[in-house]
Amino acid sequence: MNGQECAEQNFQAWAASKTDGDFREMVRQNQLNRGEICRECSLGRAALRQNPRIKEALTELEAQLRVRGVLAEPAHIIRAAPGDGLGDRAARHGVLSCAPPAT
Repeated sequence: MNGQECAEQNFQAWAASKTDGDFREMVRQNQLNRGEICRECSLGRAALRQNPRIKEALTELEAQLRVRGVLAEPAHIIRAAPGDGLGDRAARHGVLSCAPPAT
């Protein structure tokens, strides 16, 4: 078993061991706290971004949590722009901001 497979197995075992209540305690900015996942799974942060199996598994897990109501559905996303009140630093870095749907 290579390192990527071992990391994926650790992630899958971790996810299976958690309850919806456990996941609720890990929510940060409407997603699971990546740092906490890495600590609990003994993974480097890069594994969540670079290991395609873990990345896909995390995306699927969060989708399931949204269906179960653990995570909220994503709000409409708008791009920050200079002078829009979201902060020039955020705009310079292309930070996304959530906004309510237009009516």
